[in-house]
This record gives sequence, structure tokens and C-alpha cells, in this order.
Amino acid sequence: MKDKLTPRRIAILALLIALNIVLNFFLRLPTPTGFVSLVEVGIILAAWYFGPQAGLIVGALTGFLIDLLLGYPQWMFFSLLIHGSEGYLIGRVGSGSANVSKRILSIVLGGITMVIGYFIAGIILQLLNHAVVKTAVSIAIVEIPSNALQVLVGALVASLIYVPFASLLARTKLH
Repeated sequence: MKDKLTPRRIAILALLIALNIVLNFFLRLPTPTGFVSLVEVGIILAAWYFGPQAGLIVGALTGFLIDLLLGYPQWMFFSLLIHGSEGYLIGRVGSGSANVSKRILSIVLGGITMVIGYFIAGIILQLLNHAVVKTAVSIAIVEIPSNALQVLVGALVASLIYVPFASLLARTKLH
């Protein structure tokens, strides 16, 4: 799909952001420094269907707003950058492609960006909280499996609902 932002497309992206936020109020698993959520579902759907610009917008705004609204404001600017980058990469590599290999590659690249981004952000936040480097790195390492799991679950759910999502948008001419 073309990456042009029309009023209709902006409305759909706003709905994906709102749906992501609502889902995260009810479906999230707390971790020692944050939570695991389904935020990747909306990011991936936007990126695959509408392209990198939409992936960036949905990723950045969803990440920022979820952290702000759920009480993790120390993470919100990191999430804006991390999930925005993740969405952009997923859209850049996998948008408009029926090629499963490209979609898998897009998830791998976006997922690596997210996991490494939160690893670095976790270290920075711990250091700002006066932790020593070794402790900061140890705490950030603990979050790697849950962040990777979040990407995998989000990718699985997005993969399962992508065809019905695309079909719905096509049938209702909402693209």
C-alpha cells in the first residue's frame, strides 16, 4: 500500500492506536521493570498494510501513550523512539508484500530493534537511578526474554489476523 496519509488513513491509524491502548489496559503481564503487552499487534498491522510511515506513527504514539497512561512515564520517550523505529523497519521491509520471507525478516529486524532498544534504555534508566554499570546491565538483561516474547506473540497474533484485517479494510474501502 502507498504510504500517503489521507484523512481516512489517519482515522484508521488513530483507531489502531486506541485499540492498542485499550488492549494494554486489560492484557498486560507485569515484569520487574515494566510489562509485556500486545503493542506489537497494532504496530505490525499498520506497518504491513500501510507502510513504514504508518508503522512509525502507530509505534511511536502507542508506545508513548501506553507508558504515560499506565504509569511508566520514565519509559515514554524511549518507547516513542523504540517502537517508532520498530514500526518503521517492519513497514520498510514487509509492507505490501505477500512474501512470507519478507514479513518474517521485517519482524526479525523490528524485533531486534525493540529488544536492543529496551536493553539500552533499561541500562540508561538504571544508571540515572544511580545503579552501578554491572547492576544496570544485569537488570536490563533480565528483560530480554520478556521483550523477545512480546515481539513473538505480537507477530503471531498480527499474522493470524492480518488477512481478515486487510479484507475488512478492502471491503469497507477504508484504506
